[in-house]
Amino acid sequence: MENRGLLFIPDISGFTRFVTEMEIEHSRLIIQELLEILIDSNQLGLEVSEVEGDAILFYKFGTPPSTDEIYHQIEKMFYAFHRHLNAYEYRRFCQCKACVSAVKLFRSSSARM
Repeated sequence: MENRGLLFIPDISGFTRFVTEMEIEHSRLIIQELLEILIDSNQLGLEVSEVEGDAILFYKFGTPPSTDEIYHQIEKMFYAFHRHLNAYEYRRFCQCKACVSAVKLFRSSSARM
């Protein structure tokens, strides 16, 4: 019997520096929001196996989605993530280092795409 499926693992660029150099309370909240946005952007019906730090392990058994479907999934998550960070610049919680630096996650993630 052949087992087929898809493993999909989005992660956040700049995460380690962000959480180690910033105030823990707000950096943790910002990362949590971003991970929730990625999970909420799941349009392929992927299951969440686990969330570890800045990464989400999604999976789906059976016939994998087409290349186009996977591309559109990545695009949807990418744009939702960046829209949130861009908007965050205008509605941040406070002026602490974590809140002011959140947009850097936007820039480092954009560089990888």
